[in-house]
Order: sequence, then structure tokens, then C-alpha cells
Amino acid sequence: MIPFKKLKYFCLLFLFWFLNACISTINLDHRVLNTAIVNEYYEYNFHVDHGWSDWWDESDYMAMTGGNLPSGMGVDSRGIIFGTPTELGNYRFDVTVYDVDRDFFGSGDVDSGDEEEFIFFVTEASTNPDCPHPTDDLIQEFYLCLGNAVLDNPTVGDEVVVDVNYYVYLPKSTTYDADILDFEIHYNPDAFEVNANAFTSVALREAATRSNSTVSFDISVPGIVIVHVESQENGFRRAGRFMDLPFTVKEGIVAGDYAFELTINSLTSSSYNKDLPASYALDGNVSVSIDEPEETPEDTPEEG
Repeated sequence: MIPFKKLKYFCLLFLFWFLNACISTINLDHRVLNTAIVNEYYEYNFHVDHGWSDWWDESDYMAMTGGNLPSGMGVDSRGIIFGTPTELGNYRFDVTVYDVDRDFFGSGDVDSGDEEEFIFFVTEASTNPDCPHPTDDLIQEFYLCLGNAVLDNPTVGDEVVVDVNYYVYLPKSTTYDADILDFEIHYNPDAFEVNANAFTSVALREAATRSNSTVSFDISVPGIVIVHVESQENGFRRAGRFMDLPFTVKEGIVAGDYAFELTINSLTSSSYNKDLPASYALDGNVSVSIDEPEETPEDTPEEG
């Protein structure tokens, strides 16, 4: 015979299990998706929390129910977003998890569960191999990187684009944002110049538009570009391409390597009085090659 105390304990346990079975819900974990790189394969598995219903036979499936993704990407019924994105940018989309509660005979009811909005961020890595890759989640310092470029037989007026990428990984528990950045670029004014109209229309790239950034330039001194960037939303949290800066080839340029030197003047937070990560600036380089003109043989007098 089962003692009363043990019977009471099992009855309470069964009652608790039964009530949870009746009111159990499923929740789609709203995590920040990993960064995607354009033209590189990407895969991420959404996580579903069933609560107590994980204890018995229950299944679910998921579907994209709103928003949009770039070409090459999709969400399958297992809750996996996968594919090779071919377009840059920030994409908002909704995922809904559907709960399938099966009985002993295998039939079941389908209920609409949790729906969450996600942002899928596709960017481009720096052309500087020393810059941390945007998908790296181990480094916790702030990096600002200038890219590298190659010019073959440039002519006066040709444009060379120097990409600017930044990298920062802030853990989920971090409660501050770095949202004001001042830096300057030093270049050779005998080989390159900047066009005021071109800099006025510089398009901010996806890592800047994600944080709703504004930018201003001071190009009044030849050989120096001073840049001020302010994030209006979420701070600099998503590594990737910041902007592409156009420089113009001047007359008299010669073959060689031209350094584009980068200095971070300040990285601050407008909202929090806390120590920010250490910041590092990585210089860029433009390599110029010029073919030597072919020598033509001198005419030799004919022997008479």
C-alpha cells in the first residue's frame, strides 16, 4: 500500500504536469542573428522553447510570415534560415512557430504559436586582410580599418575607392554603446586629391545605415580627410562596411605603394559614462603599377 504522503506527492506532481500541459506555450527565442557576408553561404537555426511540453510527444514547424530577405536566402519548416545572400543591407522579417500537438494515434492539432521579428544583416568584409572578419565573435576591441586597392596604369582623373570597415563585438550583457566616432585619414596630396562634390555624396554603407548614422567631412587641408560619425540608433554594434571614400589620381603619379594612414581621434558614448573597448586603427594601401613604354629599335642606315 502506498503511504499517504507519497500518494499526495504524486497527485500534486500529476496535477502540476496536467495544468502545464493545458496551458503550455511555445516561444521563439528572439536572438540577434549572426552577421552574413555577401556571396558567402549562411546558416542559422532558430531556437524554440517549449517549456514543460518538451516532456511529451510534441513537434513544431516554422515559416516566414512577413518582411523580406535578400535573394538567395530562405527559411525552411525546421526553423533554419539558410542560403547565399547576393544583396547587401538590413532586412526585417517575421518568423512564426506553429505547435503540433499529437495524440497517441499520431493525429494532432496545429496551433499558431509565437511570432518574432528578426533583422538579417548582410555586409562585406574589408579589403584589408589584417582587419578582423565581420563574423568573428572572439575579439572584443574596436577596430577601424582602411582597405587596400590596386591601380594599374592610372590616368589623371581616375578614381580609386578606399573602403572603411569597422569591427566591434559587444557581449549581450553589455549595457553601453559606442556611438560617436572621430577619425582622420592622411594621404599623399602629390598623388591623390579629393573632390568636394564626390565627398558630399558619399553613400554610407550597410554597417552605418543599420545604426542610422550621420557623417560629416572636413577636406579643407590637402592630404587630410577628417571624419565625424554619429549613430542615432543602437550605436556601433554590427561589424561591417562603413563607407567607401573616393580619391582622384593626380598628374605625375608614379609607380609605388601609397599609404593611407588612419588615426582614431575619439570613440565615445553619448549616453553612458563607462570605459569603452580599446580602439585600434589599421592603415590602408594603394599599390600603383605603371608599365614602362616599349623601346623601339633605332633605324640603322642601309649599307650602300
